[in-house]
Amino acid sequence: MPSYITGRQSTGTVLQAERKIDTPPEVFWLQKDLTPLVHISGGGGLEVGSKSDGKLPAKKKVCVNPEFKVLEKEPRGRWTAVNYSTGYTAGATTIICDSVAHIQVGDIVKNVVKEEVVYVTARDTGANTITVVRGFGATAAAAWADNEPLLRLATQSEENQAPPTIHKVQNRLRTNYCGIFRDTLGLSRTAQNSEYYGGKKKEELRQESLIELKKNIEYAFLWSEPYEDLTGPVNGAPIRTTGGLWYWGINGGGNVTTATTTFTKSGWLSFVRSCFQYGDAMVRVALCSPLVIEMLDYWKDGKLQMKPSEYLYGIKVAEWETGNGTLLIVRDTILQNSPYGTTTAGYGGVAIVFDPDLVQYRYLQNSDVALYENVVRDGTDGFTDEHIAEVGLGVINPENISILKGVTTYA
Repeated sequence: MPSYITGRQSTGTVLQAERKIDTPPEVFWLQKDLTPLVHISGGGGLEVGSKSDGKLPAKKKVCVNPEFKVLEKEPRGRWTAVNYSTGYTAGATTIICDSVAHIQVGDIVKNVVKEEVVYVTARDTGANTITVVRGFGATAAAAWADNEPLLRLATQSEENQAPPTIHKVQNRLRTNYCGIFRDTLGLSRTAQNSEYYGGKKKEELRQESLIELKKNIEYAFLWSEPYEDLTGPVNGAPIRTTGGLWYWGINGGGNVTTATTTFTKSGWLSFVRSCFQYGDAMVRVALCSPLVIEMLDYWKDGKLQMKPSEYLYGIKVAEWETGNGTLLIVRDTILQNSPYGTTTAGYGGVAIVFDPDLVQYRYLQNSDVALYENVVRDGTDGFTDEHIAEVGLGVINPENISILKGVTTYA
């Protein structure tokens, strides 16, 4: 028995299956690629030694072991300070200091408050003392107060003197790891062979899997810590995590500036000056939260200029130019506060500055990001694919990392 319709038909009375669905042929991703650090460190670039037309070098580098190390050399120290609560008279010749490990016999040292130069004739690293000749120059000896800074100038030898004691800085060894990153996808055979609005479901899921894998790497490159557990908690096999920029900046001697009140432009310029304290690179990358970008835009006064995006492998940058150097400003929306708890909990008021020459994307040989098809063969009527990578962040001389945190308001 047929169904009947009386009167004029409307979209509500026609058979709904007859109506064509107006759907674009592609899927629109709300967040597709949020991995600027992966790109800048070399994950979106070329192998080490390859030619690049960009402003920054490509630094992707292979590892032959999931644990990788780098030898670093710190500069010999220059500064110490008086460490005696009552201070010293102008005639005192034995001085207790914060540290004397970097000082040797024959050094001339200057009290930068009193402008007096002294000559070191002995030192005791156990007691942190130096014995000196006072007033070794045109400025007469004066009383020294506690905490007055002392600057080691140079080693000066007498005529016909034997060579000074050999005094060099020991190399330091820094260790990091490649972590195993994985993301899987799967479909039944029937679902795979069905047609969908938005394109092929298999390709859509593969794209989603790759996006999530790269985001996982990005988050680890930013905030993870270096760790190796040789008896992992799941099946007793080793598990490793890589140390990210934040860890090395906080724990590796980098400069950390915390904004505790309304942040000002003079505070920003002081922070930028500290970013160029080490090394001779005049260009640094600054990963900035949207709030910090807004702050810089407010202050720009002609100094913030948009430049061609090819400088950072397709990532749009701006340049903040100062006499100390140039910051390449990169907007990183991963730097955000948590939607839970207080509105300032998280990384929404953060900028992370680093020398791009000293940050490398490292991957275990034959283990860079790759898609493995049908990795589970258990007889089920379907497939499981997996994106997998064993990668880590190589950081050299982390003292070059500068971190600004805690920005909530600016003026």
